[in-house]
Amino acid sequence: MNRDGIPNAVHRPSHYTQGAVECIDAMVSAFGEEAVQNWAKLNAFKYLWRAERKGGHEDLQKAIFYLKWASGEDPRSEQSLPVERPCHPSVWQGVGTSTTDDVPSTEC
Repeated sequence: MNRDGIPNAVHRPSHYTQGAVECIDAMVSAFGEEAVQNWAKLNAFKYLWRAERKGGHEDLQKAIFYLKWASGEDPRSEQSLPVERPCHPSVWQGVGTSTTDDVPSTEC
């Protein structure tokens, strides 16, 4: 959803969010930034590959989203600022594991 509560299939799809955590943020926590950036490149390729046959303009927008992520930007923000993670470790507790050992360092 965007800031106005309108669903956004490209930047903040509601089906990729559990509570306050988006799937892509949980992936970074579990696998690391570099792995998710590599995955984002592959995901962009997939959307470019199928754009003419399936999703058209929306698939192109999704490819742009993932290419921005792969380059270190967070396309969910209007300004496409560098990726920043939530500062409070409680956001990550219980995401992907049953312990807090994988909770990222949070120096704000």
